This record gives sequence, C-alpha cells and structure tokens, in this order.
Amino acid sequence: MNQLITITQNENNDQVVSGRELHEFLEVKTPYHIWFERMAEYGFAENVDFIGFEQKVQN
Repeated sequence: MNQLITITQNENNDQVVSGRELHEFLEVKTPYHIWFERMAEYGFAENVDFIGFEQKVQN
C-alpha cells in the first residue's frame, strides 16, 4: 500500500505521523509554528494527542 505520509508506531504501538510532514503534505501556506499553534487551539493536549520536541537546525 502506498502511503501519502509516513506512519510509524511509537513505543505504545500508537500510529503517529510527523506534524511537519503533515503540514508540508497539506501544502499549508502558513509557517509551521503558527499553523501548529492554531491547530492546538482545537483542544489537543500535549503528551496525549501529540508529543512535542525541539529540533535545532543550523542555518
């Protein structure tokens, strides 16, 4: 089966996707950090519906 975005399983066997990959796939024009904050307003709870982590990228 072809996947549109990568689906993996975490240590609890939950199926998970990358928020950044989802954002890119949906071709959202809003920058990711603004889009994510807006999506979080829908009542998602950290460590329940999503797990945050910092990704440091060198420019």
